[in-house]
Amino acid sequence: MRVSSVDVLREAFPGRVALSPSEIALVLYGSATRKRVERVRNELDAGVLVPGLTKTGARWLVPVVALGAALDARARNRVATPAPVVSSGGVGRKCRSSIGPRLF
Repeated sequence: MRVSSVDVLREAFPGRVALSPSEIALVLYGSATRKRVERVRNELDAGVLVPGLTKTGARWLVPVVALGAALDARARNRVATPAPVVSSGGVGRKCRSSIGPRLF
């Protein structure tokens, strides 16, 4: 059985109907630093994080159900990228400048 993001959010924030950007940053990144909260606000302004959501007054209050649905949709649309291939071939020299040694 797959657990939805709405269920996880309701367990993390019991009794809450809407979340602030700092709480969303805590959910997404594990900590709510100033840069991460700003990134969440920018994604909300651009309509990337939760499409179709509008600001309530001067503050962002994101409904838990809408955030959970957006996170589930984001996870479904995420395409798994293959691991990069590391080749052991090559000469093994470091890239050096072609102009010669530097004089200090």
